[in-house]
Parts: sequence; C-alpha cells; structure tokens
Amino acid sequence: MIRFIDWLSTRRTWAAVLAVCYFVAMTLSHDLMQRPAYWAQGRLSHRSWNALVAVVGVSLLVVFCVWLTRALRHHVRRRVAASFLVVTVAIAVLSFHTLLVMNIEVVHFPHYAILAILLYPITRRHTDTIILATIAGLIDEGYQYFHLYADRGIHFDFNDVLLDTIGAGFGQVLVFVFARGVREESVTISTVSRSPACIAAAALLTAGTLATWAGWIRILRDAATPSWVVILRRGGPSTRYWTPTDWGKTYHEVGPCEWLLAATILVALYAALDRYQRRPTNV
Repeated sequence: MIRFIDWLSTRRTWAAVLAVCYFVAMTLSHDLMQRPAYWAQGRLSHRSWNALVAVVGVSLLVVFCVWLTRALRHHVRRRVAASFLVVTVAIAVLSFHTLLVMNIEVVHFPHYAILAILLYPITRRHTDTIILATIAGLIDEGYQYFHLYADRGIHFDFNDVLLDTIGAGFGQVLVFVFARGVREESVTISTVSRSPACIAAAALLTAGTLATWAGWIRILRDAATPSWVVILRRGGPSTRYWTPTDWGKTYHEVGPCEWLLAATILVALYAALDRYQRRPTNV
C-alpha cells in the first residue's frame, strides 16, 4: 500500500482518473451489487441473513484491526494512529446498532475507505479527503433517490451518507499508517479554508440552506407544494425516533440537521490527522 499511495502521489492526474472511475463504477453498480444480497436474503430469513452478515463483518473487522495493529509496531506515531483506529472502530460499532436497517449496509465502510485512499494522493490533506468523500456520498445518495429509486416511497437516506463518511474515516486511518510521501508544509485554518474541497463544501452548504429557507427544498410534501420543489421524504413522516424491525434491528432515521451536525464532527475528527501527518510517517 505504501508504494501504491506514493506512486499515485507523484501522478495526480492518474489518481484523479482512477478515483473518478472508481466512484462512477461504484455508484452505477448499486443494482448489480444488490442482486447477490437479495438472492441470499430470499433463501434465508431476515434474521438469519442479518446474523450471517454480522458474523462475517465482525470477523473481517477483527482481522483488519489485528493486521493494522501489527503494522503500527514501527510507526513513529503509533499512539496517535492507534487512538484514531480505536475511535473509528467504536464509531462503526455504534453506527451498526443505530444507523443500519440491514446489516449488509456495512459495505459502505470498505467502499468509501477505498475511495478515501484514492482521493488522498490528490488532495494530500486528510481534511480535504474526508470532505470530498462526504460530498461523494451525497452525490451517490442523490443518484439513488432522484434517479435509481425515484419510483419508490423512500427518503433521502442521510444514514447512508454518514456510513460513507465513517467508511472514509477507515481509509484515513489506513493512509495515516502507510503513507510516506505526504506534504511537508504546515497546515493552518487559513490554508485549509482556501482549499477547493472546503470551498465546495461551503458553497453546497450555503446553497442548501438558502434553498431550504426559500422553500425549494422541503422534508415533506403537502397539498400546496409545487411539483418542482425538492422533497427529501416521499414516504410520509417518520413517526418514531427509534424504529424496530421484524428482524431484530432497531435504527434511527437521521434527519438533515442531525446529519449536518454528525458530519461536521466526523470531518473535524479526521481533519485532526493533518496535525500529525509529516514526512516520514513510517520507518
């Protein structure tokens, strides 16, 4: 991985092409990727399928943590890296019990971890990488909501966007552990705020806030809502804070304001890695 990240770091154009191709392929293949899950789910009960995915997921997470812990033995900032690994795993476990309707949704983690690894050689900053990954998650969810599943009575799934950001967090930890060829210049609030990723995020936030204030974006539709207004929830209002399912899961449907707060916290968390990322990070 060290060689791969370093190789991409010296070929940013190729890194950008690879990241865009990966994201497009991941976004456009949702239907195709869900077919094996639907096939398996159709032959097992929801509880059995959920339990199977949980066992496989936990096993892979344990293997991942053991492998990364071994890689940390010679890291010059192993305490920092270990702390971020523990926090990320804790966040993932918490999200497993609060955000997932079906356990198979844990695929968001590896998907966006890979995307974050591909984005970092382009941005050379954890702050920009986590912001771009979050924006990518919004685009991905928008594609599903407005195009792929436009005929279904669903909501714009901010739960999935949070899972995407958490997955990108795993990618950030991997990059922190393995990346050698990182920037040498110091990172300040001024330099980060002028980055393209931060400017894009600020522009999107401003546009979304103004559109909501003007009534162009609404949570629910009523009888007087014009057809051109963007509605974030087609299936009617959520009646419970915690929603139980027939297969043993209890989840919370994240609203726009909750997502914005949680996403801001996650971005700030992984942006803190920029304080410690210096050349070299491994010996």
